Amino acid sequence: MKIKFLIILLVFGWGAIFGQVAKPTKGTGTFALTNASIQTVTKGLVQGTLVIQNGKITALGANAAVPAGAQVIDCKGLTLYPGLIDGGTQLGLVEVSSVDVTNDSDELGDLTPQIEALTAVNPNATAIPVTRVNGVTTVHC
Repeated sequence: MKIKFLIILLVFGWGAIFGQVAKPTKGTGTFALTNASIQTVTKGLVQGTLVIQNGKITALGANAAVPAGAQVIDCKGLTLYPGLIDGGTQLGLVEVSSVDVTNDSDELGDLTPQIEALTAVNPNATAIPVTRVNGVTTVHC
């Protein structure tokens, strides 16, 4: 009986189990994000076009040419940032959530004006470089 159940589970459950696994794809294609306000790291705010070819930025600025065959996306009224922004995180405050001594995200009391993030955030937390590699460049605790 157990073997029949296992076989039925494998036959019918195989697609449900592995159907959710996303296959990574390479950033291929050419995209032109036009009419955007582009926040850069070194040049401040730039108005214009951002061109991405095969996952890499190839042109940026007011005079950036849109390559033939590029998928054009109108970003009028939008701002582009050089990374993802996590607006609610415990990054640097919790190292291992199951170990209380590494959790510095909760303080006792309703009002804690004496608390400073400088003393709570662990700049050497192992999750910080992992998060950065995945595209998150700004966080707000």
